[in-house]
Amino acid sequence: MFGDFLEALAIFIASKTYGGYKSTFAGVDLEFIKSDTHYLVQIKSGINTLTTLFVQHFCLPDGAINWEKLLQLNSQNLDTPN
Repeated sequence: MFGDFLEALAIFIASKTYGGYKSTFAGVDLEFIKSDTHYLVQIKSGINTLTTLFVQHFCLPDGAINWEKLLQLNSQNLDTPN
């Protein structure tokens, strides 16, 4: 529900600012052109996406935070997760 709202809001704003529109491509939510660049945008709904990525990259199998890995990232001694 929240994701649908964010997607509709993003499409509305892009339509008013850059003539953006709902994409027909699979996996793409929004398209617009700005400064001769065609943007293809996938809209993610905040906390669930962030939480999933955090758990995948910075938690141990038992769910505990891998503080060493998190501190390495914060110290820029570790590449950012893909």
